[in-house]
Parts: sequence; structure tokens; C-alpha cells
Amino acid sequence: MATMKLLLFVAFSLISSLAATYLNEVITDLNEVISELQSTVLKSQILVPTPFKFAVSFEKQFGVYPSTIKMNLHGDEDHALVRDLAGCFDNNAFVTLWVTEILLEAARQPLGPAPTNNQVLYALQAISSYHDNNRPMSGSILVFWPQTYNKTTGVWSGGPQNLAYLTNDYPKLAAYLQKVLDDLGLSSLWNKLEPVVEDPRALQH
Repeated sequence: MATMKLLLFVAFSLISSLAATYLNEVITDLNEVISELQSTVLKSQILVPTPFKFAVSFEKQFGVYPSTIKMNLHGDEDHALVRDLAGCFDNNAFVTLWVTEILLEAARQPLGPAPTNNQVLYALQAISSYHDNNRPMSGSILVFWPQTYNKTTGVWSGGPQNLAYLTNDYPKLAAYLQKVLDDLGLSSLWNKLEPVVEDPRALQH
């Protein structure tokens, strides 16, 4: 009986030790994944604002997290390639609000790291610029996109600014895309894209 108890004790100790080792390895792996995700999110926040310059840079607002508008393309490999590679940077309140909320909720979990003070501060500063200018006394109401004032109607209207810049330069955009595809030896792809590119409604989230 004593021998059996000893064997059970040894077996239990061995299993406990193996389980603890395995658990430590899992926690270590989780910490590495969490740390990598935290770094990726932190680096994605826009800390250097840029103006819109055709074929050079999109307008990027300080403090926001990135969001991309894609062309509404589907079909064969060529269309899929363009959808994956082409996109328009979008400044909006929703993505930055959502990412900040998720970061704060994650920080409440046992393994969740807290975002940096500046990370939250810069996001809140960006979000504060999205208060509805048509309702200046309603401080809690936010709009999705940045607003511009229409002197004719006397109303502030919102929209994806970079997409508006591209739409204003649509003839230039079409010529630019055709030249890029020609330079890459993908002239045949332009024949497929031309009907889509020439219709601004083809640009959707």
C-alpha cells in the first residue's frame, strides 16, 4: 500500500510539473503574440501627418489609426490583385474610436498590456475633431468623416477626403493608372479595369 501511494505521489508530481511547464510555455507564447500585436498597433498610429499629393501621398491625420477604401473589384486573379494592392487611405473617427476602445478593454484582462498615455491622448485629440459642426452645442455627437463647410448651403458636410481629392482628379487618375500598368507590362489588365476606373461609383469601402 505504501509503495502504491509513493508511486501515485510521484506520478502526480510528474504530471503537475509537466502541466506547469506546458502552461508556462503557453503563457510565454501568448505574451510574445500579445507583445507583437501591441507593437503592430502602436506603430500603425499616424504620428506624422501628411497632405494629399496626387500619386505621392494621401492626406493622413495625426493620431488616427489607418483605414483603407478599396475598389469594388472581384473576379479573376487580375482583379483580385488590384483589389489587394490598390487602396485609398481614409481618415475617419470610427476606426480610431474602435481601436482605442479595444485597447482599453484588453488592458483590463490579466495578460492585456495597457496602451501608452500618448497613444490614447493622440487618438482622443484626433477623435475630438469629429464633433458635428452642424450641432455645436451637442458635444457628444460625432460624425464619421471630416467635415467641410459649404458656403452656398451654409451646412457642414462629411465625406472621405482622399477619395474626394481623387475624384476631382479622376482624368489624371485614369491616365496615371494606365501608365503604371503599361510600365509593368500589364496593359491587358487596363482593358478590364478601364470601365471600372472611369465610373467613380466603383470606389467603395
